Amino acid sequence: MNKVAPVEPAADNSTTYDEPLLTYESSLGAMMGEGITTVTFFTGDLAAATAFLRERLAIVSAANPWIFGRIVKEKQHGKKAALRFSTSPPPVTEDVFVVNETLKLSEDMLYEDMVKLVNGSGAKIPQGRKLLNKPLSVSKTTVLPTAEGGFAVIFSMSHTIANGSTYYQILNMLSTDGKVFPMNTVRRDDLHERVTEYMGKSHYAWLNGAGAIFNGLGKALCGKDPTAHCFLVDDEKLAAAKAEARAQPGAPARISANDVLTARYGKACGSRVLIMAADFKGRIEGTTVEDAGQYHAGLLLDEDGYAEPATIRNALTGPTPLSRCAIPPGCCASLGVQVGLITSWAAFKNLAIPACTLTLHTPCEQTSGIVVKAQEDTCIVFNPRPGKIAMLCISKHLSSAELLAALPFEGPLSPKMWPVK
Repeated sequence: MNKVAPVEPAADNSTTYDEPLLTYESSLGAMMGEGITTVTFFTGDLAAATAFLRERLAIVSAANPWIFGRIVKEKQHGKKAALRFSTSPPPVTEDVFVVNETLKLSEDMLYEDMVKLVNGSGAKIPQGRKLLNKPLSVSKTTVLPTAEGGFAVIFSMSHTIANGSTYYQILNMLSTDGKVFPMNTVRRDDLHERVTEYMGKSHYAWLNGAGAIFNGLGKALCGKDPTAHCFLVDDEKLAAAKAEARAQPGAPARISANDVLTARYGKACGSRVLIMAADFKGRIEGTTVEDAGQYHAGLLLDEDGYAEPATIRNALTGPTPLSRCAIPPGCCASLGVQVGLITSWAAFKNLAIPACTLTLHTPCEQTSGIVVKAQEDTCIVFNPRPGKIAMLCISKHLSSAELLAALPFEGPLSPKMWPVK
């Protein structure tokens, strides 16, 4: 960390630090990322839950003061941005913890309506570029009453400084049974360079090259908005699918839920290129799972790469590069290529609040705009409740019936929020 003068005189003699971000985190692409945001619904007393969460957030921020930091870009950091935060326990102010009694959410409302209300309420952390050199925190917690008489918790964190893994590590700490520990804020560009080795240098170059960029921009500017579907994974069907995959000749002994769901989803979409998000914290030598920096990539899979769960498992456990995709040859060949994206947020352990019952946890993800329109299909695998798995499928061409037929689903996660379409 780089010690700098406090931004303002501090009465408690606190010390302010700037932690330079990774070159990747400082890039335009990372700065364009919308805040990672989820909504968790509960039954129980709002006032008691508010008091608990405020106290719990103070404990978590004392161990991780950077969650109340802000993003700056100043000449001493060259071309990089930096995360500026106080090392003293920061106060839980109204800037980072909000009780919003005017925002009314419901588990019975349409998902798209919920997303619009959350986005318009100020509960969602905006793009990193909108935080630069402004007195805005990189995270915010919002508590609000629900139409059913319970309450909801919105937790949002800048995607510029954190990926899904880091996000859920902090969110899990807010639970009464969560382990609170300090995450490492130090970033190392030399370690991040290994990410492209794991992904594949040629695959990285294609995904960040002109052909893929113009392909995505064309779809984002001229394509139609996708439709959101969300289904609960059936535990028995998933177990049967894993057993079937393990029984195939040459299959590895371990097949994960993500292997099965990614393979099934890729085949349902028919993606020419399926981008599978992968986090390498703890896998790249010199990193640990407690690092807050973003050491992740998007592995590329083609029809052969996602053909079977075993194919994905062998790729993930094999030698680098891990991508299994024949890259479209040249810029012109990349235009119009059908692209899908799948990412796993299935790291939610719990958000236990005394005398309250968690009823639904869900991503609050855009169903329109450049991010989801840049590909035909987007999927987030997540835990709607501890120990359960669901898939939020945002698709331009797949119907609910097609998804239900292709994947091991029990049925819609919430028929009113995501009606069958």
